[in-house]
Amino acid sequence: MPQHKTHLFVGFLAYILGIYLILFLGPISWERKIELLMYTLIGALFPDIDTKSKIQRVMYIMFFILLVLLAYTKQYVAATATGILACIPLMVHHRSLFHSMLFLTFLGATAVVATKIYYPAYTMVMLYNTLFFLAGVFSHLWADRGFKFSLR
Repeated sequence: MPQHKTHLFVGFLAYILGIYLILFLGPISWERKIELLMYTLIGALFPDIDTKSKIQRVMYIMFFILLVLLAYTKQYVAATATGILACIPLMVHHRSLFHSMLFLTFLGATAVVATKIYYPAYTMVMLYNTLFFLAGVFSHLWADRGFKFSLR
């Protein structure tokens, strides 16, 4: 199983790919790039947040930094959702919900739909934050399965 540094590196690669793809839609402010990087790196470590570990400590430090950044950019809805999300892992067993692509995709989709219903002005912000978070999550799950490539 990869360590947290491997998950962060693979998550950073997912972020670079994601930024490259959305730059075709137009320029992005440096604050937004940092925010998306934080969502991706949090996603890259997030599946292991449900266990006492160095990853859990790093994750909660990253949550704190992200919450400060969200407060600075006055994105209070995203800050609230991030705070709630940070509490859920304390209530489940390791390698259960947070290693399930289906559950995490459902969680992300729920966040986007709830934002669309209750705070429609923030829908695109939440959509991009969720997509980058899920890119990090999927990079984590991929790294856990190993870096095996085959032409077969």
